Amino acid sequence: MVPPIDAWIAAEFTPGRLAVTLDELVSAQEARDSGHTREITRLRETIAECDRRLAQHRAALEAGTDPATVAEWIREVQADRALANAQLDERKDAPNRLSEDEIAAHLEALGDISIVIRKADRETKNALYTGLDLRLTYHPVERVVRAEANLNSHDMYKGSCPRGETNLWHMPSPCLRPSRWTGGDLRWSLPAGPVG
Repeated sequence: MVPPIDAWIAAEFTPGRLAVTLDELVSAQEARDSGHTREITRLRETIAECDRRLAQHRAALEAGTDPATVAEWIREVQADRALANAQLDERKDAPNRLSEDEIAAHLEALGDISIVIRKADRETKNALYTGLDLRLTYHPVERVVRAEANLNSHDMYKGSCPRGETNLWHMPSPCLRPSRWTGGDLRWSLPAGPVG
């Protein structure tokens, strides 16, 4: 099943489709950026709520509430606040946003995408398929597999591949997540006989 999937992905980067693909990759970054902004806002609100709760607990302590009980409340809120702060520190920097020219330069550096995909090892292909949120659905009556790739299914953008420069696909995540494939499909029939 891998060769038809690889050919389908590579077709999006052929000269006749490249301009449209580049435009869509640039546009796809907007959804990522707004998700990042929402997450930063949520974390800051969590920290502010923790600060408010800490002030309430201190006031309760001053009002005569059992110090052991208040100390436990404060420890819980401080843990929540520390977690939110750590998450905020991880997400503080805005994700890398690439221009159309930068994406084109990454793709040009890779060379012929169909060859790169075909020669990629299993781990690299797994990273590509995961980045595309590739889903395969087998329809047994028709003996057909339907493939879908979805750009906007989740917001786990880090801006670069965790495998670093050794990865053939080392470029910010949006380059691997074309939004127009959402709901798009690739169909091919399986050969007659048992599916193994």
